This record gives sequence, C-alpha cells and structure tokens, in this order.
Amino acid sequence: RSAGMPTALTVTGERRALPADVERTAYRIIQEALTNATRHAGEASTLVQISYLPDALSVRIDDDGRGFSNGAQVPWSISSLVNDAAGTVRVPEDHRPGAHLEIVLPVA
Repeated sequence: RSAGMPTALTVTGERRALPADVERTAYRIIQEALTNATRHAGEASTLVQISYLPDALSVRIDDDGRGFSNGAQVPWSISSLVNDAAGTVRVPEDHRPGAHLEIVLPVA
C-alpha cells in the first residue's frame, strides 16, 4: 500500500504456527509478487489470499493490471522460491485481466 498500489488481504482457515522456513518463503513470495505488480502491472490493485490448509499453506496473488509480459507464466524469482520449498505454483485459468498465481507450500 505504501508504494501506492491498492492491496487487500484475506486469510481463511484456522491460523496456526507454521515452520519458520514456510513463513519466510510465503513472506518472500508475497513480497516478490507485490514488487512485480508495482513495477509491471500499471494502474492496478492487488488481492493476496492466504489459506491455512490441513497440510499446507496456500497463497494466491491476483492483480488486475496488464498481466504477464513476453509470454512468461511465472516470474523466475517466484518459481525459484517455490521450488526451493518443494511447493507447487500454478497460473489459474482466469479470463480476467492481470496476473494470477497460486502457490501451495507443504507444511511438514
């Protein structure tokens, strides 16, 4: 928000303590996605959804900006963080404008 991009956060599921590496990875992924949106989405707003699942943490980031450029699906900086955490990342099939990512990080 301090960078000028309207941002909303929703949290679902039962909040609980997570392993420090999962929390750090989720934080870095969200930070990177918001940085990318601020730099590349133009006049946009962003929604961050965090869901506590029984055996994982799901993070979804949606913006209503320009979307991914050059045909890229997932920014390298984000896919690298997800891979290091043995998580999964996908681009939801969403026909709305903008960039949409869903990341699932296992909680061991």
